[in-house]
Amino acid sequence: MERNPLYSASGIDLTEEERGIVAEEFPRMVAAFEPTLAHVHAPGLAMGVVVNGELVHIHVAGKRNLAADAPVAADTVFRIASMTKSFGALAILQLRDAGLLELDHPAARYVPELAGLAYPSADSPPVTIRRLLTMQAGLPQDDPWADRQIAQDDEWLSDFLRRGIPWSNPPGVTFEYSNLGYMILGRVIAAVSGQSAQAYINANILAPLGMTDTVWAPAQAPPERLAWGYDWLDGRHHALELLPSNHDGAVFAGLFTTLADLSKWITLFNRAWPPGGEAESSILQPGSLREMQQIWSPYPPALVRNAAGIGLRAKLSGYGYGLSMTQNEHTLVVGHSGGLPGFGSNMQWATNRSLGIIALANVTYAGVGRICGQVFEQLTDRLHKNSACFSVPSITPPLTTAREGVNRLLERWDDAVADALFADNFFLDLDRAHWQQELLELSERHGALREAGAFRAENWLRGSWRMQGERGWCDIWLSLAPTHPPAIQELEVTSVLPPTEAGRHSMEALARLISRPTRRELDRLRAADSDRTALWRQIGIAHQLLGPCSVGELLGGDGATEIRMRLVGAYGNGDVEIHCDARCRVACLRFMRFTDEN
Repeated sequence: MERNPLYSASGIDLTEEERGIVAEEFPRMVAAFEPTLAHVHAPGLAMGVVVNGELVHIHVAGKRNLAADAPVAADTVFRIASMTKSFGALAILQLRDAGLLELDHPAARYVPELAGLAYPSADSPPVTIRRLLTMQAGLPQDDPWADRQIAQDDEWLSDFLRRGIPWSNPPGVTFEYSNLGYMILGRVIAAVSGQSAQAYINANILAPLGMTDTVWAPAQAPPERLAWGYDWLDGRHHALELLPSNHDGAVFAGLFTTLADLSKWITLFNRAWPPGGEAESSILQPGSLREMQQIWSPYPPALVRNAAGIGLRAKLSGYGYGLSMTQNEHTLVVGHSGGLPGFGSNMQWATNRSLGIIALANVTYAGVGRICGQVFEQLTDRLHKNSACFSVPSITPPLTTAREGVNRLLERWDDAVADALFADNFFLDLDRAHWQQELLELSERHGALREAGAFRAENWLRGSWRMQGERGWCDIWLSLAPTHPPAIQELEVTSVLPPTEAGRHSMEALARLISRPTRRELDRLRAADSDRTALWRQIGIAHQLLGPCSVGELLGGDGATEIRMRLVGAYGNGDVEIHCDARCRVACLRFMRFTDEN
């Protein structure tokens, strides 16, 4: 395939400054695990942070084997349970890319035991490979039951499938986590490849990646390095039998591995980002690796607080192909947890930085995933705050041409420049005379405008920048059309003026009111026709979340009737939009977000 040189992207390796931040945060990350592991009575833990493709920070604690009084080491081999699913999913993608199967084929084409399935409704679509990958096959959630099936053989699985499957939903309706679905995918791998699923993954994934410590059965791991699994019951630890992974379906949960080997796995997925800057991979092409890391099956929506417990945000999460995704404030985080009797584990990585975390523990369902998520979010938040450039998309030549052209028009209108710059829809949506008048008024309102700060690319054809004026500034956003060459199809210019003296006094009064709420001060600040009850409620919430606060950065508005600003508080920050009457009294306000930055 011919590559267009316009669309190359920079890498996502951490800078030396960012690596220093990770090193500084690591002790706090380690400390965050201690109370949880003590609560679940985990005998041992291995935790590591992967930076730029290397396992650079390792913490080990406790015992891998209580009977032998053997400590956990950096190379201890733990069972990783459902983290195995991503290996099975990658094997399916390898076979798809080789042209040996299609994701939308019915699974029964490759697993004939499914041909006799009785579907739950007349309009049920078939169980396809894609629906198995994304947990939308309609199969019931089966964690406790499936945990005990890891050591069954292939004939057991065949007999089980021939007897039929009960349904929780018709296929294709919604997400529901199914281990059985990945057992079936193991049979697909075996049928298509002509060898057992375990043998295929060993030869085509583990060996090429150099994952030499990753095995399917406890007997395959060096006994002096193997972590034993435990339950905590009646005030003491109980050692559990380490069941082998005996059938093709073991791709749902069968692998044992180490921190070092999992760092190679994380790096494989990290290196698929950003699009356009990919390094070639002999395991799976970067586009397919990114395909695995997309939300194909969304989880139910949720509102969550951040790690500091301040503010609410929508949590966008879902399942891809053997991997889970969560959209944090600054990055898409990818990974998976694992839990079986005796073990609990988690791996996570960012898609906009070469950064990941792994935690492995040897007690049933150790719950390390919640802690990994918390400390990883805190780490990426700090990196975002301290980094001048946190993995932004490349600024392509078409974006540069468009920005330079708009800046020329802001300085002086030129029909020839406009004709070359805008797509054919542009002046049909708003005519040329109105645009010319709008840009002229901006110059009159703000004075001479000059570019300030970096261009912020959203992708290769969309972005924004700021033009600073003698009075206030303009925020400019544009989107390019799918023309050749790309031309501007949409342009938004937001004018921001500093607050008037009366507006500044209202901002300062609002900060004082939030710092120390009284109804008397509220009545002095609010407009006569405002909703007093609603304003008082919002002031009370802001007081609880911010504490004593002061006026911070101006964010937008015309300086008189509308002002958007940041309040800097003792407990965190809040971005607020204020609408004022003609006397600059507060008519209504809206808090856009709260953060724990302070």
